[in-house]
Amino acid sequence: MGSKKKSKTTETTEAAPEANPATAGPTLHDVAEGYLSAIEKDEAGPGTLSSYRMELKLAMRELGETTPLADLTTEKVLAYFESDAVMKKKNGEVKAQPTWAKSRRVLRLALCWAQDAGLCEVAPIPAPAAKIGS
Repeated sequence: MGSKKKSKTTETTEAAPEANPATAGPTLHDVAEGYLSAIEKDEAGPGTLSSYRMELKLAMRELGETTPLADLTTEKVLAYFESDAVMKKKNGEVKAQPTWAKSRRVLRLALCWAQDAGLCEVAPIPAPAAKIGS
């Protein structure tokens, strides 16, 4: 029951991206659920599924779970990759490199899955040449 209240709050605060009918289509939530389902079918372990689910929840919280995939740009994804939510602990200290790298990797993998699944023509992933983090 608590998760229902949380999702209603998220839907309320993230309703604006849904308002544009020109960008209707799969949302970041759809991508996350589809990707998690796909890796579960590929026999990912429960630890991996739980961990990836947490990382995708972070991405949905920051980027908006109802954000249409068509509205995600490489610039928005790059901004997320560089955000405090990805790069810093709650106390303001920089997270360990493996921690922030995993947050980035999981979203990148989900977006690549969306492209492979035909949900978008090109996944909005920043070019590797874009130097992020340090």
